[in-house]
Amino acid sequence: MSRKREKKIKKRIKFFKNIKYEKIIFRLIYAVLVICILCNIIFLLNTTITKNDYFSFAGISLFSMETDLMEPEISKNSLVITDRYDSSKCEQIETGDNIAYRVNGRIRINKVFGEKLIDGNIEYQTKSNQNFNLDIETIEEGQVIGKVKTVISGFGIVYNIIKSVGFSVFILILLIIVFILNRQIYKERRRRRVRAYNREQKEERL
Repeated sequence: MSRKREKKIKKRIKFFKNIKYEKIIFRLIYAVLVICILCNIIFLLNTTITKNDYFSFAGISLFSMETDLMEPEISKNSLVITDRYDSSKCEQIETGDNIAYRVNGRIRINKVFGEKLIDGNIEYQTKSNQNFNLDIETIEEGQVIGKVKTVISGFGIVYNIIKSVGFSVFILILLIIVFILNRQIYKERRRRRVRAYNREQKEERL
């Protein structure tokens, strides 16, 4: 193979490689944005179907820790993952367990410090790590959502963002903008490369 022919082949390979890498980069961006939208849709559908203000699936529930009252065990803005509590399966809540429960229309995550038997029903006494006194309200079994299984520090912020409607709208707009820019950049760079390639071909023939 002549040196001139080899040089032409290398230029063509380089040309198509550059286009390929650009496609890969933009496809990765699209994939990330699409995954974000899908996660948001899943959260919205889940909360609509379950009629809860938190994500719950197959007994697993997700919460964002909004305060620092459970530090150092659970820091503020942590993602809290709980496993559903089911008293019918002879599950037990023990002293020292961190639980998520609903009280006065709000969800709290506190530690169990004891229990009382009132009229044949078990009621739990709870307290946060930063408070000196037990909570005024005692918690019945029916109020317990689940036991805390896993805590991921800092991911509560991500959880709150992903599950918001505004985030879905923002990502959708961003996806459209990236798509338009990608098409414009791709077309312009392709035109430049084709012109440069044609110019080189013409110079070689001369």
